[in-house]
Amino acid sequence: MNQLFEPSSLSGIRVKNRIVRSATHEGIADEEGHPTEALIALYTRLAKGGVGAIITGEAGVQRNGRSSANVSLMMHRDDFIEDYRRVAIAVHRYGTPILLQLQHCGRQTNAKAIGGTPVAPSSCVPDMTQNLRGESPRTRCTWSRRVGEGQGRHREVGSGGSPIQRCGASLPRT
Repeated sequence: MNQLFEPSSLSGIRVKNRIVRSATHEGIADEEGHPTEALIALYTRLAKGGVGAIITGEAGVQRNGRSSANVSLMMHRDDFIEDYRRVAIAVHRYGTPILLQLQHCGRQTNAKAIGGTPVAPSSCVPDMTQNLRGESPRTRCTWSRRVGEGQGRHREVGSGGSPIQRCGASLPRT
């Protein structure tokens, strides 16, 4: 039980204990997907309360892959960087790392949520110069750059079945 409160690391990121706030959908982003003051206050309370690390709710990387869940986070344009920087600064004040969960909902979204037709992998073999969503590999670097400029550190944690990695890591067992 004492190990729960000991420092550790999560994919090379130092955490002050093994209590990790898992990714959930908070539903308190604004209509465009920007983090709100209420969201910053939530993450700040968690950090101040002593959680070892925070994994945010999903943040969409493209408008056509936005979650159909009410007011979900987005990170698909550069104008979001400053908002996420404010989130990171508030949480880092308490020595707590925060990991942004990037996602693309593919066929799990709907036309109303994205204002168009959902896109997803098909049974066709894609051109290897592009990923399954029709983007060049450079697009993924853009997402990483946005996270980095928002005071986060980009890490691919775990491995998913698509070009967009899913967070599936666990703390090391002792």
